[in-house]
Amino acid sequence: MSSIHTASRIEPSANGTAPHPASVPSSVQSQPWVNGNVPNYCDYTVLLNRMVDTAPPNSWLVEVGIYHGFSLRHLAHRAKAARNNLTVVGVDWGRGSPEHADQMAALPCGNLAGPMLSTLITGGVADDVMLVLAPSVKAAKLVPDGSCHMVFIDGDHSRAGVLADIEAWLPKIKPGSYICGHDWPTFPGVHGAVCDVFGHKNHMVLDCPSCWAVQIGK
Repeated sequence: MSSIHTASRIEPSANGTAPHPASVPSSVQSQPWVNGNVPNYCDYTVLLNRMVDTAPPNSWLVEVGIYHGFSLRHLAHRAKAARNNLTVVGVDWGRGSPEHADQMAALPCGNLAGPMLSTLITGGVADDVMLVLAPSVKAAKLVPDGSCHMVFIDGDHSRAGVLADIEAWLPKIKPGSYICGHDWPTFPGVHGAVCDVFGHKNHMVLDCPSCWAVQIGK
């Protein structure tokens, strides 16, 4: 397993060291952006686009932790346009992360299932996504091993949660493809878990610095 080394695209920083999360400016704020009435924290479309554009035919693209579905909708549109028989999967248990407790309480139904589906329906991609409402580790059991070109992890941000997600989804990655995720500089649990598994170096995506990415060995 190695960090991504695609020059000028996705690669670790030049010195190969992993900064402490507090030393990297974060683009994530306490309140989400709202685009087209859909709350989101999506500052990583450049990475999603690249994953679609580099996916071999018949690959799976999985997003774990989809919030209101904004980034999943974008991923589905991009994958559909690629005409490469790509399977897009969104995984979420619907009850949000601990940092979203106040937002969950304000929702009429108390969970994200309705908003997720609404975003996909109004975006015209409900038929182009497999939406799995289940905890990440259980959902991983439904996905064939070696099928995924990308698994993007953005669910439980605790160290234990990210470790569990990485362990569950690693076998699903095609040789030469990618496991990646959001909030590299923001949550110490994310940073710590990724370094626990893949080594203490900088796994940050250079042109998408809120994200981390690792290429799984060919």
